[in-house]
Amino acid sequence: VYYLFMAEMMWREHLSLRESRVSLSAADSPHTLTRLSMVWSARLVAALAAPVTEHTAAVLASVPVGPLDEEGLLLRVRLADRVVAWAQAQVHIALAD
Repeated sequence: VYYLFMAEMMWREHLSLRESRVSLSAADSPHTLTRLSMVWSARLVAALAAPVTEHTAAVLASVPVGPLDEEGLLLRVRLADRVVAWAQAQVHIALAD
């Protein structure tokens, strides 16, 4: 029972780390939204600079669309294109094997 409890706790912790903690409301100021957009855009830029891996796909999935400005949305599209190309390459590698 203890091991099941610990496994469930670890799984909940894993899920909580994957969830975005950013909440947007009508009370958010434009300055806060601009700051959030900069933070998420910086995360996208860092992911674009690194080689594409499973982590890159996780970064793409974790970045919310809501707070992104136009530049951030374009960065997200560029990253999505790279992740799609990487995933297709993985399919071709699996078929070749």
